[in-house]
Amino acid sequence: MSSMLRKTQVCVLGGGTAGSAVARFASEAGLAVVCVDQRPRDRAGARWVNGIPNWTWNEVGLDKPLEPELRGNSQRFHLVAGMDGPRISVEGHQSQEVDMRLLAKRLRSGAEAAGADFLFDTAVNNVAEGVVTCGSLTIESEFIVDASGLGGCNLLENEKVKKADICAAAQEVRGCDAVKGLEFFAKNGARDHEALCFSGVAGGFSILNVHLRGEIINILTGSVPGDGHPSGRKMLDEFVASQPWIGPRQFGGSAAIPIRRPFDTLARGRVAAVGDAACQVFPAHGSGITPQLLAAKMLATHMAGGQGLEGYEREYQRTWGGLSASYDVFRKFSQQLALEDLAGLMEAGIMTPETSRTAIEQRLPEVPAPSQIKDYARGLAKKPALAAQLLKVAGAMLAVRQLYRAYPDAGPLRSMWSRSVARLVG
Repeated sequence: MSSMLRKTQVCVLGGGTAGSAVARFASEAGLAVVCVDQRPRDRAGARWVNGIPNWTWNEVGLDKPLEPELRGNSQRFHLVAGMDGPRISVEGHQSQEVDMRLLAKRLRSGAEAAGADFLFDTAVNNVAEGVVTCGSLTIESEFIVDASGLGGCNLLENEKVKKADICAAAQEVRGCDAVKGLEFFAKNGARDHEALCFSGVAGGFSILNVHLRGEIINILTGSVPGDGHPSGRKMLDEFVASQPWIGPRQFGGSAAIPIRRPFDTLARGRVAAVGDAACQVFPAHGSGITPQLLAAKMLATHMAGGQGLEGYEREYQRTWGGLSASYDVFRKFSQQLALEDLAGLMEAGIMTPETSRTAIEQRLPEVPAPSQIKDYARGLAKKPALAAQLLKVAGAMLAVRQLYRAYPDAGPLRSMWSRSVARLVG
């Protein structure tokens, strides 16, 4: 079999959301792009509905999604401790539910319109020194982007993600009996077009989130099997089996998602990593779409502008790394909470609608007003043991954000920085 040589400026490994975003932003910036994925075109990337904060679109310069890509947003979000415990209700949050299949399709269409080339059903055999080998095809590229996911190429040879830092999530869109669905939601204090998020149902980091939209129900589950809990897939299947009013599956999927802070190293030489391959997620609830889009845009800007891959690494960590790392500190704390502790935080007014809103919208909490500080203080006084832990967590969250603002270049300072961050995050 004869070999074929192809030269390009950017070779992206992985045609899911992160890889397609890199391909689009880089090609629109004038770079020649080839994106390779071993999956068929219609199976590349996430196949479910994901929540995305509204601010994301302006930040990366994409049009806001429209129907059918836009699946709506919940008018009210109820965070419930367990299946029937105390709750926090968040109104008017700025986050939308988006069909990931159609978002990835939009990203790929934009990339191809700008000149990018996608090679699906194409497996990568080897990557070395700017050369990607795919069977009889050899691709020489100035930059290689690893967007191959959590279990992918790992071209930067980053550490293996620990089992306790992996969420097994599942999401499905199903038909349902609208009348019976309304009865279920009313029984649980909610209405149509609202979301019920039963939290702590399988360990501290676990949810069963259901959102009713007439004759459609969105179901999202997630847990950490590494802590000895059932997977999100099993949780979803058991919930559907227990609710005869829920009908056939329309689409959905499941995946293992890293819920830790970004890897310390995001680029080396000609190689950069984005998305799950870089552990770019929001650790509080494991959504990775906004961090992936942010990273893809930043990487494309640096490749096209001549700042190089190290410039991308440095800017991403200093700009967004601290947000993820600070919420990773909180995630580790919440992951160890017993259900009664979670309920106690809600009852004491320590967990509030505003703190939940900031997590939904993937942003840092605002400085509370004096009256709110007094309310927090009274709540903390009711739970002294948890208060001591929370104060320690809050201090670590602040300190780690400061460290990320001073993210150094590779070398001895990077090693010292990594050790400092590891001590704070735990």
